[in-house]
Amino acid sequence: MISPPEDAIVIANAQNFKNLVLLNLGHNGIGDIGMKSIALSPILSNLTKLQLHYNKITSNGLIFPTNSATLTNLTSLSISDNKIDSIGIQVLASSPNFAKLVELDVGCNRSIGIEGAMALFSSQVLKNIKILDLDGCKIGDSGCKAFAASTTLTNLTFLDLKQQ
Repeated sequence: MISPPEDAIVIANAQNFKNLVLLNLGHNGIGDIGMKSIALSPILSNLTKLQLHYNKITSNGLIFPTNSATLTNLTSLSISDNKIDSIGIQVLASSPNFAKLVELDVGCNRSIGIEGAMALFSSQVLKNIKILDLDGCKIGDSGCKAFAASTTLTNLTFLDLKQQ
């Protein structure tokens, strides 16, 4: 385990990581400060896959990648099991930075709820998503019905709705 969030800052500034395409910092507790360091790092501009599950990142921390000039090439993002709520998901679902995503894991963020689900299911930005994990996001029957009526997530090949 790295020392949160200081080591995330070191990684984000390490010149020898400029060719990274995949960065997995899962289970390190980097929080919003670590998220900010990664999102603002010009060194990590080649990332296509970012795994930040179980890191104590909040919806406030999601502001950084949504406005980042660095994280515009992501095709896969895992932010499962953090502290993200419906507002964070709404911000993510409206950010052009995530237009290339084909895989999104937001599972076990129990405060996403129906509002967050509606933002995902109606997002024009996320229309390329093929793999979507909403395990344990508490979207309920209303969220499942909204998904069934969605006309934007037509490229899905895998959907995880466990523990709703």
